[in-house]
Amino acid sequence: MIRKFLYILFVSIGTISVLLLLLAYLTPYINPILAWYVAIIGLVYPIILLVNIILLFLSFFFKKKLFRYILIIAILSGYTYHHRFFALHLKNKSNITTNDIRILSYNVKTFDLYNWTHNTFSRKKIIHFIDSIAPDIICFQEYLTDDRNIINTTDTLSDLLNISHIHQFFPHKNLYFNFGMATFSRYPIIKKKEIFFKESFNFALVSDIVKAPDTIRIFNCHLQSIHLGKKEYNLLDSISNVANKQKIKEVTPLLKLLRKAYRKRAHQVKIIENAISSSPYPVIVCGNFNDPPNSYTYQILSKNLYDSFLEAGNGFGCTYNKFIIPYRIDFILYNDFFNAVYAQKFKIPYSDHFPYFTVLQKKEVLTN
Repeated sequence: MIRKFLYILFVSIGTISVLLLLLAYLTPYINPILAWYVAIIGLVYPIILLVNIILLFLSFFFKKKLFRYILIIAILSGYTYHHRFFALHLKNKSNITTNDIRILSYNVKTFDLYNWTHNTFSRKKIIHFIDSIAPDIICFQEYLTDDRNIINTTDTLSDLLNISHIHQFFPHKNLYFNFGMATFSRYPIIKKKEIFFKESFNFALVSDIVKAPDTIRIFNCHLQSIHLGKKEYNLLDSISNVANKQKIKEVTPLLKLLRKAYRKRAHQVKIIENAISSSPYPVIVCGNFNDPPNSYTYQILSKNLYDSFLEAGNGFGCTYNKFIIPYRIDFILYNDFFNAVYAQKFKIPYSDHFPYFTVLQKKEVLTN
């Protein structure tokens, strides 16, 4: 009798888990403007997948096999979906040549400006790190510089890296501080443009660079942030204890922030997608998308492009370290003009994002 009850309970929980997993598989194809709550299911997909895997192991304690097969089919049917989160390649730096393009995308969180006791330390460490990998192109999000010489990041980086081609834009200014984004390039920048989004401080930089004999269009994107405050981060840290009415009341504002961000990103990615498709040049799309690889945002932006991490990276490549589930939300995408030969996330603690680095190689033109 007890065993029968346990099996019924197992199947009930399993049915819900399988349905949630199948719904998570649909997340990239459902516009959050139409059904934003589906994106939430995609956000907790790793937990849903883990629950299904645990249930699969538990199924071996029961004689009946039907539901075991259902779990196996549900998990395996999402193979291409699971693949977005994990890559496995041998890191062979010998493939890198001096003619390749070394690209770094890094949300530097204003160089930790507001962590007043350590901001100078963090800024110096970030700059030292960038110097150590010597990128050809750097795409900064949440960038900060100063009109004075105290924190004049632009001049410091330009002098240290010997880079004179810079595209920066600052929609926010506070006293001497300038807040925005910047793209640094060792190659000449022949055209600069900004893409702005309605009712948002987020934007994108579009820079046309010349790496002779080619012109390449670089998109440096920072898509809609959720804008979590200390209260929301504390709530996320204690999310496993959400079991009372007070906690549920606290979750409601968080869900509203998520809904607002999902809907805004859905508009923003369409604007970026149109700009990418209309480019007369090969494109490289960098930045903080604020969405994981199983999102509608990623699905739209990666259309007809390659994900450098999936092509040349290793492991999970998680770039955001402030959520209960570590996510890869920083990307470098490119079209078929290039091949990715190397990709790496650097786990350094000076921002809430880890820097992401890749090396792109121009495809050789085959002739008969």
